[in-house]
Amino acid sequence: IPAALGNLLELQALYLNQNQLTGSIPSALQALSKLQYYYLHSNALTGPIPPNWSSFRDLEQVSWNSNLLNGTIPSDMGTLTKLQYLYLEENDLSGTIPAELSGLSALVYLSLNDNRLNGTIPPQLSELPHLASMYLYSNRLTGTIPRALCSMTGVTDLDLELNALSGPVPSEIGGLTSLQ
Repeated sequence: IPAALGNLLELQALYLNQNQLTGSIPSALQALSKLQYYYLHSNALTGPIPPNWSSFRDLEQVSWNSNLLNGTIPSDMGTLTKLQYLYLEENDLSGTIPAELSGLSALVYLSLNDNRLNGTIPPQLSELPHLASMYLYSNRLTGTIPRALCSMTGVTDLDLELNALSGPVPSEIGGLTSLQ
Protein backbone atom coordinates (compact mmCIF):
# COMPACT_ATOMS: atom_id res chain seq x y z
CA ILE A 1 0.00 0.00 0.00
CA PRO A 2 1.66 3.26 -1.05
CA ALA A 3 2.16 5.75 1.76
CA ALA A 4 1.18 8.50 -0.70
CA LEU A 5 -2.47 7.50 -0.19
CA GLY A 6 -2.14 9.40 3.08
CA ASN A 7 -2.20 12.60 0.99
CA LEU A 8 -5.84 12.01 -0.04
CA LEU A 9 -7.10 14.06 2.89
CA GLU A 10 -10.71 14.24 1.65
CA LEU A 11 -11.02 10.46 1.30
CA GLN A 12 -14.09 9.06 3.07
CA ALA A 13 -13.90 5.42 1.96
CA LEU A 14 -10.89 3.20 1.36
CA TYR A 15 -11.65 -0.24 -0.09
CA LEU A 16 -8.50 -2.24 -0.82
CA ASN A 17 -9.94 -5.56 0.30
CA GLN A 18 -9.66 -8.94 -1.41
CA ASN A 19 -6.42 -8.38 -3.23
CA GLN A 20 -2.95 -9.78 -2.75
CA LEU A 21 -1.50 -6.79 -0.95
CA THR A 22 1.57 -7.45 1.19
CA GLY A 23 3.72 -5.46 3.55
CA SER A 24 2.67 -3.33 6.47
CA ILE A 25 -0.04 -0.70 6.70
CA PRO A 26 1.67 2.68 6.21
CA SER A 27 1.36 4.97 9.21
CA ALA A 28 0.79 7.81 6.70
CA LEU A 29 -2.77 6.48 6.27
CA GLN A 30 -3.52 7.70 9.80
CA ALA A 31 -3.76 11.20 8.26
CA LEU A 32 -7.02 10.21 6.51
CA SER A 33 -9.14 11.77 9.25
CA LYS A 34 -12.33 11.92 7.14
CA LEU A 35 -12.49 8.16 6.56
CA GLN A 36 -15.79 6.49 7.34
CA TYR A 37 -15.08 3.07 5.78
CA TYR A 38 -11.65 1.46 6.10
CA TYR A 39 -11.53 -1.93 4.33
CA LEU A 40 -8.24 -3.81 4.01
CA HIS A 41 -9.50 -7.35 4.63
CA SER A 42 -8.53 -10.52 2.77
CA ASN A 43 -4.99 -9.59 1.82
CA ALA A 44 -1.58 -10.67 3.14
CA LEU A 45 -0.78 -7.53 5.13
CA THR A 46 1.75 -7.93 7.94
CA GLY A 47 3.04 -5.96 10.88
CA PRO A 48 1.23 -4.25 13.71
CA ILE A 49 -1.96 -2.20 13.62
CA PRO A 50 -0.78 1.42 13.42
CA PRO A 51 -1.43 3.58 16.52
CA ASN A 52 -3.03 7.04 16.71
CA TRP A 53 -6.70 6.32 16.05
CA SER A 54 -8.07 9.43 17.77
CA SER A 55 -8.00 11.44 14.52
CA PHE A 56 -10.64 9.17 12.93
CA ARG A 57 -13.68 11.00 14.28
CA ASP A 58 -16.06 9.83 11.51
CA LEU A 59 -14.93 6.21 11.17
CA GLU A 60 -17.91 3.82 11.09
CA GLN A 61 -16.43 0.55 9.81
CA VAL A 62 -13.01 -1.08 10.08
CA SER A 63 -12.56 -4.37 8.28
CA TRP A 64 -8.98 -5.60 8.52
CA ASN A 65 -9.71 -9.29 8.98
CA SER A 66 -8.06 -12.17 7.13
CA ASN A 67 -4.55 -10.76 7.00
CA LEU A 68 -1.34 -11.57 8.84
CA LEU A 69 -1.37 -8.59 11.22
CA ASN A 70 0.45 -9.08 14.51
CA GLY A 71 1.08 -7.21 17.73
CA THR A 72 -1.59 -5.82 19.99
CA ILE A 73 -4.87 -4.00 19.48
CA PRO A 74 -4.14 -0.29 20.12
CA SER A 75 -6.06 0.92 23.14
CA ASP A 76 -6.77 4.26 21.47
CA MET A 77 -9.15 2.48 19.08
CA GLY A 78 -11.55 3.01 21.98
CA THR A 79 -11.81 6.68 20.99
CA LEU A 80 -13.79 5.85 17.83
CA THR A 81 -17.22 6.89 19.09
CA LYS A 82 -18.93 6.49 15.67
CA LEU A 83 -17.47 3.05 14.93
CA GLN A 84 -20.24 0.50 14.39
CA TYR A 85 -18.35 -2.51 12.95
CA LEU A 86 -14.89 -3.72 13.97
CA TYR A 87 -13.56 -6.77 12.13
CA LEU A 88 -10.06 -7.84 13.19
CA GLU A 89 -10.55 -11.61 13.08
CA GLU A 90 -8.26 -14.12 11.39
CA ASN A 91 -4.98 -12.34 12.01
CA ASP A 92 -2.10 -13.04 14.37
CA LEU A 93 -2.95 -10.44 17.01
CA SER A 94 -1.77 -11.09 20.56
CA GLY A 95 -1.95 -9.48 23.97
CA THR A 96 -5.09 -8.64 25.85
CA ILE A 97 -8.36 -7.15 24.66
CA PRO A 98 -8.08 -3.47 25.65
CA ALA A 99 -10.69 -2.42 28.21
CA GLU A 100 -10.68 0.93 26.39
CA LEU A 101 -12.77 -0.65 23.62
CA SER A 102 -15.68 0.07 25.97
CA GLY A 103 -15.47 3.62 24.58
CA LEU A 104 -16.84 2.43 21.22
CA SER A 105 -20.27 3.76 22.10
CA ALA A 106 -21.85 3.11 18.67
CA LEU A 107 -20.39 -0.39 18.21
CA VAL A 108 -22.87 -3.01 16.96
CA TYR A 109 -20.52 -5.81 15.83
CA LEU A 110 -17.20 -6.87 17.38
CA SER A 111 -15.21 -9.66 15.79
CA LEU A 112 -11.81 -10.52 17.29
CA ASN A 113 -11.90 -14.28 16.77
CA ASP A 114 -9.11 -16.47 15.37
CA ASN A 115 -6.18 -14.55 16.82
CA ARG A 116 -3.83 -15.21 19.74
CA LEU A 117 -5.48 -12.84 22.23
CA ASN A 118 -4.97 -13.80 25.87
CA GLY A 119 -5.95 -12.67 29.32
CA THR A 120 -9.48 -12.22 30.57
CA ILE A 121 -12.53 -10.78 28.84
CA PRO A 122 -12.73 -7.16 30.00
CA PRO A 123 -15.98 -6.66 31.96
CA GLN A 124 -15.99 -3.08 30.60
CA LEU A 125 -17.24 -4.47 27.27
CA SER A 126 -20.63 -4.69 28.98
CA GLU A 127 -20.75 -0.88 28.69
CA LEU A 128 -21.26 -1.04 24.90
CA PRO A 129 -24.91 0.07 24.64
CA HIS A 130 -25.58 -0.96 21.02
CA LEU A 131 -23.54 -4.16 20.77
CA ALA A 132 -25.53 -6.99 19.16
CA SER A 133 -22.80 -9.49 18.22
CA MET A 134 -19.49 -10.31 19.91
CA TYR A 135 -17.17 -12.97 18.52
CA LEU A 136 -14.12 -13.78 20.65
CA TYR A 137 -13.73 -17.48 19.80
CA SER A 138 -10.54 -19.28 18.92
CA ASN A 139 -8.16 -17.21 21.01
CA ARG A 140 -6.31 -17.93 24.26
CA LEU A 141 -8.67 -16.13 26.64
CA THR A 142 -8.69 -17.29 30.26
CA GLY A 143 -10.70 -16.73 33.41
CA THR A 144 -14.45 -16.74 33.76
CA ILE A 145 -17.20 -15.17 31.70
CA PRO A 146 -17.66 -11.79 33.40
CA ARG A 147 -21.05 -11.44 35.10
CA ALA A 148 -21.16 -7.88 33.77
CA LEU A 149 -21.76 -9.31 30.28
CA CYS A 150 -25.11 -10.59 31.55
CA SER A 151 -26.38 -7.01 31.69
CA MET A 152 -25.92 -6.59 27.92
CA THR A 153 -29.55 -6.85 26.90
CA GLY A 154 -28.95 -6.00 23.23
CA VAL A 155 -26.43 -8.78 22.55
CA THR A 156 -28.02 -11.64 20.65
CA ASP A 157 -24.88 -13.49 19.46
CA LEU A 158 -22.04 -14.30 21.83
CA ASP A 159 -19.32 -16.72 20.74
CA LEU A 160 -16.59 -17.58 23.25
CA GLU A 161 -15.74 -21.14 22.19
CA LEU A 162 -12.23 -22.51 21.69
CA ASN A 163 -10.59 -20.51 24.46
CA ALA A 164 -9.35 -21.56 27.91
CA LEU A 165 -12.28 -20.10 29.88
CA SER A 166 -13.21 -21.75 33.17
CA GLY A 167 -15.99 -21.70 35.70
CA PRO A 168 -19.75 -21.76 35.19
CA VAL A 169 -21.72 -19.91 32.57
CA PRO A 170 -23.48 -17.15 34.55
CA SER A 171 -27.12 -18.11 35.06
CA GLU A 172 -28.16 -14.47 34.59
CA ILE A 173 -27.06 -14.49 30.95
CA GLY A 174 -30.12 -13.96 28.81
CA GLY A 175 -31.55 -12.40 25.69
CA LEU A 176 -29.22 -14.40 23.47
CA THR A 177 -30.32 -16.18 20.34
CA SER A 178 -26.89 -17.81 20.02
CA LEU A 179 -24.40 -18.70 22.75
CA GLN A 180 -21.31 -20.71 21.90
